[in-house]
Amino acid sequence: MYIFKQLVTAFILPPGIFILVLLTAGALLVGLKRRWSGSALAVLGLVMWGLSITPVTDLLLAGLLRDIPAGKALPRGDVIILLGGGVDDRLLDLSGEPGVLPESMVDRLVTAARLASRMEVPIIVSGGRGPGGQVAEAVVARRYLVDLGVPVQAIITETQSTDTFKNAENVRAICRQHRFIRPVMVTSVYHLKRALWSFQQKGLSCTPFANGLASLPVRSYTWRHYLPASFEAAAVYLHEYLGLVYYRLRFGG
Repeated sequence: MYIFKQLVTAFILPPGIFILVLLTAGALLVGLKRRWSGSALAVLGLVMWGLSITPVTDLLLAGLLRDIPAGKALPRGDVIILLGGGVDDRLLDLSGEPGVLPESMVDRLVTAARLASRMEVPIIVSGGRGPGGQVAEAVVARRYLVDLGVPVQAIITETQSTDTFKNAENVRAICRQHRFIRPVMVTSVYHLKRALWSFQQKGLSCTPFANGLASLPVRSYTWRHYLPASFEAAAVYLHEYLGLVYYRLRFGG
């Protein structure tokens, strides 16, 4: 009964229901001698299935972690760089000010706050306003950091960046101004490769530190890992791959 419930749930809820429809329609069209259209639908359904299961998303993440040095429990450095990860300025937080950080950014921020406390170094928060945005990411992040106990004088905000490459350019100027020479970069594990590449292009060498493991644990897959689950992880990882391609085409390297 448990297995039956898992199978039914997986193929009734999205994306499983769409995958099932595509595969069924593809099989019917092939049966009606419309092989090209039927095969196209079936292939689309299989691609969608693949992008929604854990073994494939783990493979995508593994590519993003390739050549990334493993993080230490407590890195050495003289400043922490916290890269912005979005803000929803349609909402008010408990301060009554606009701007609420998404979960992924909160994870980064808590990691940076813990590191700053242990390393006793300042934090550079880098992140501007998105298109039509009301408030810069760095301003909202500073508010969160202060509430978590980080002294306001230990927080430097950079509010002009709108992408990772601009983060690197603007943070490099701040590091030169304050004579920081050993920055520790805090960002999401899947974002490390693109962030490190961007900072290297700007001549700023950073020690990477992710708000999660910088290497994939050994995982034993079961049948449940092959059921359609979500496109969320695949979308995030593919965004990073596309970002890397775009940056290298536009900025070289």
